[in-house]
Amino acid sequence: MGRTSNPPKPAAAAQRATVRARRTVPVASTGRSARPPRVRDYRSRVLVQDVADLIVALGADSAAVAGHDWGGGLAWLLAMQHPERVQRLVVLNAPHPIRFLKGLGSPRQLRRSWYILTFQLPWLPERLVAARDFQALRGALGRQPTRPGASTDEDIDRYVAAAAQPGALRAAINFYRAALRANPLAQAHTLRRVDVPALIIWGDQDRYLGRELAEPDRAWVPDVWSSGSPRRATGCRPTPPSGSTS
Repeated sequence: MGRTSNPPKPAAAAQRATVRARRTVPVASTGRSARPPRVRDYRSRVLVQDVADLIVALGADSAAVAGHDWGGGLAWLLAMQHPERVQRLVVLNAPHPIRFLKGLGSPRQLRRSWYILTFQLPWLPERLVAARDFQALRGALGRQPTRPGASTDEDIDRYVAAAAQPGALRAAINFYRAALRANPLAQAHTLRRVDVPALIIWGDQDRYLGRELAEPDRAWVPDVWSSGSPRRATGCRPTPPSGSTS
């Protein structure tokens, strides 16, 4: 693969980058990654550009990109806005943007997504999550996994310690704030057909996203294969890597 003549600095690109682009990089605001203070720093356009820059900074022209949850949403947008950087796409429990917008027309999905609206409030969500030694976060991490014992007390303590770092909660919630404050017309102009092969992996017991959101419209993603679906598009032939784990 070729290199650009003036690639961006890897450290600068990785500070806010999300999604996995041949290497795993942290979502902005998680762990020890950077925590920009402004809501506008979490706009999808900024984050997607970071990922595109990171791929180039790592010395590649393009990459196989896999993303989950927020990373999955940005993976969709990366394939739309920078198709030259994406060889193929794997998305785990993150609906195509248009499928998600249509899904919000359902009262059932709106009930599942109530927290997104709550997070639009200033400072209060951070206070509620951190109250009583992060009781809400501890409770969510303890009861949400469908497999009993998926999160040990030690695991939960590590998540709480990360969330307790200065600015961490605000940064995490700013993802949601930025998503709803974007100009809808500007956002609509960024939505394009995804022509690279795409694999959708979906956990049916997701508490926040219904199974009906899993499959994108074939007009928008013609070469797609979805786990759990009998339909398979021509040309997309995903093969599990040897030694893969669940």
